[in-house]
Amino acid sequence: MRNSSNVASHLWTWFASLLGISFDCTSIIIVYQSCKDSWTEHVRHLAFAAITHVFHSIWMARNDIQYNNARIYVQAAKTKVLTALAMSAKLVEGYTYSAELPLLHNLRLQPKLRNAPVISLVLWKEPMVHLLNVNTDRSVIGTPPSAARGEEFFAIIWHLSEVVLG
Repeated sequence: MRNSSNVASHLWTWFASLLGISFDCTSIIIVYQSCKDSWTEHVRHLAFAAITHVFHSIWMARNDIQYNNARIYVQAAKTKVLTALAMSAKLVEGYTYSAELPLLHNLRLQPKLRNAPVISLVLWKEPMVHLLNVNTDRSVIGTPPSAARGEEFFAIIWHLSEVVLG
């Protein structure tokens, strides 16, 4: 059982240890700015949600102590924060890098990893003698940009064939 100041202090200390950072609680904005810039967008948004849940738990604890003369247990407040965060995590977009897995483990959250690329088998047959095989479907756009010039090349060849063949 704790008073509201002790609950807040214990929650911020506990939560900072989970994230591996320290919080300056002089203002709400500064607390949110405590998140590391090196985190992915996914982990930053999870941290923002968790910070919001910590604020909510502290607010509810203070109200219960002041208006209901309730006993507040820090472990119960921690459990509420983690439970609320688990629900919020389902709505957070983005992906996690493998370096952030320990942090998510501390928060008891599952990582959201990118899917592995799908590799398609392509069978290529050597063209007959005196024929030129040209990629005209622009399937390599951006892979290097120069590789996607098949249509332009095909148009030039077509034009030349019209000129030569009449």
